[in-house]
Amino acid sequence: MVRETAKGNLVVEGQYSDLYKKYVEEGKTFIIKDENSQVYKRLCVSKRVPIKVEGFPDYNRSTLVQLPVENLEEWER
Repeated sequence: MVRETAKGNLVVEGQYSDLYKKYVEEGKTFIIKDENSQVYKRLCVSKRVPIKVEGFPDYNRSTLVQLPVENLEEWER
């Protein structure tokens, strides 16, 4: 989601999926079965997404969006 600040700057914000929000609200936990998981180490998900802004036809780039994650449990073998 791209929004404009009061100063006229464009800011990119990520959004959680409805399913993720539902599971967090229900108190479900998530386990990542990857010992080297960056999501678990950083407690956030990251993804580079394409950005196109209406009214700015030449504005076409990608940017990194990060969202903190909740309800992670450590995976034990």
